[in-house]
Amino acid sequence: MTELEKIGLSIINKDQWLKDLTDEYGDRLTKLSYSYLRDWGKAQEIVQDVFITCYQQYDTYRDIQSYKAWNES
Repeated sequence: MTELEKIGLSIINKDQWLKDLTDEYGDRLTKLSYSYLRDWGKAQEIVQDVFITCYQQYDTYRDIQSYKAWNES
C-alpha cells in the first residue's frame, strides 16, 4: 500500500485525516523545524501552522502525490 493510499483511507473524515497526518509526520516536521530554528517552541508553532494549512487545503488532497514532499516543500 502506498503512502497516499494509506493516508487516503481516512479521507472520508477530515478530522481523522488530519490526525493521521499529524501522527505520521508531526515529529519529523518538528525535528526538521528545530534543526533550522534551534527553538522547540517556535518549531512546534511552525508545525502547527503547517497542519492548519493542511486542514484548510483538505479539498486538494487528490492533487497530492506525496504527503511527505507536500509538507516539506
